[in-house]
Amino acid sequence: WLKWWIRRNRPSRTAMAEAPPPPPPVPEPALDGEAMAARKTIWDQVFKETPGRISKQLSVDERTETQKLDDPNLIYGEVDFDVVVQILNIIRSDYGPLFPGGTFIDVGSGVGKAVVAASLAHPFTKCVGFEVLEKLSTKAGEILTKFTGEVRDAMDAAIPRPEVLLNKGDAVGEGGMASLVSEEQTIIFAVSTCYDDKFMKAIVEQSAGFPPDSFLITFTKQCPDLKTWKTLMAVPIVCPWSDGEGVTVFIHKKNPAAEASVPYPDEVVQAPPAP
Repeated sequence: WLKWWIRRNRPSRTAMAEAPPPPPPVPEPALDGEAMAARKTIWDQVFKETPGRISKQLSVDERTETQKLDDPNLIYGEVDFDVVVQILNIIRSDYGPLFPGGTFIDVGSGVGKAVVAASLAHPFTKCVGFEVLEKLSTKAGEILTKFTGEVRDAMDAAIPRPEVLLNKGDAVGEGGMASLVSEEQTIIFAVSTCYDDKFMKAIVEQSAGFPPDSFLITFTKQCPDLKTWKTLMAVPIVCPWSDGEGVTVFIHKKNPAAEASVPYPDEVVQAPPAP
């Protein structure tokens, strides 16, 4: 009987071979001042030969050549490292958790300044930008080659190295942001100050498949679908093109399917100072 009981209760080889479940993910804390300074130095190195005036002129030249100078969705407006990190730190400190992994998507990425900043500031799995203008996309490719080569080779091992892609194409078109849908938390970033209503709605439509707890960041214009995207905060942030004035940045978080529409704050909430 004892031999039978031992055989009966002995763990199967399958059970013995099963690995223990992985530990739960640990949220990323906000970057402190020392880490921000070290990574900003790298960002500055990457873009030192591409100041905003050069990127803007590339945009103006192509829009003039293609007779699209007045297209509001193509007007150039870039952000720098400080803007991206300030927004990510607000999310991590006040509206997280923001876990390692996931995807950062820039809708209209220009020469890649926000995408590279995000890749340095958080351990995303992938950071992706979409840019429709050929001249900006070509310059972005040159910068990306430099960044993923000589610059990354010299970076400290503690700095994240997600996959970085700067795609020539329309973020709301075929092969755009909807092709990046996964189960992982995603941040969609849109410097939308000049975007028209049609394009804003297209961003919402193309973001339908991203999971709850993903974030949508818009500038000046709030997301037009507050049932799907809850506005967490409206905060003034100074951008390189705003002449020292704060541009209202809306931080939205995707609601679970059953959650009702939530209005945005009546007053603009001041951002915490950068550490």
